[in-house]
Amino acid sequence: MNNYIDNRNYNYSSLEQEEREEYKYVIEFIELHSRVIDLGCGNGSLMKKLAQEKNVDIRGIDISESAVEVCRMKGLKAERGEIDKLLNISDNSFDYSICNVTMQMVMYPEVLLKEMKRISKYQVVSFPNFAFYKNRLDLLLNGRMPKPMLPDHSW
Repeated sequence: MNNYIDNRNYNYSSLEQEEREEYKYVIEFIELHSRVIDLGCGNGSLMKKLAQEKNVDIRGIDISESAVEVCRMKGLKAERGEIDKLLNISDNSFDYSICNVTMQMVMYPEVLLKEMKRISKYQVVSFPNFAFYKNRLDLLLNGRMPKPMLPDHSW
């Protein structure tokens, strides 16, 4: 694994369940009692919601050690790793692999997509809408990714 410096600016002072707008759409795709892996799981909020609403057997992978620690404090199965290097996961180990607003942060998204297809029967991928006019304006005027898209993440 790279010498990654975990400088994410998550607010981990509270383990309260937060919910982002896209969660309801992701959750719609997942069948009850499925085996699910969340790639780029962050603080585990989507994992927790899926476990509660769909009674899934879920596991997460994130490059951030602090994110993995928070997942574990929430009672979730999580491990540190690079999501485009899933060599230790057998073919078809999961019913679903989820990559929720993370694909745009991966160096080789085509590798991640191939890995997702290899390890799971179904793949769920979501992206932030960078084309929304307010986001484009923020990028143009401030020269950085818009904060409101992922309020708990520092770009």
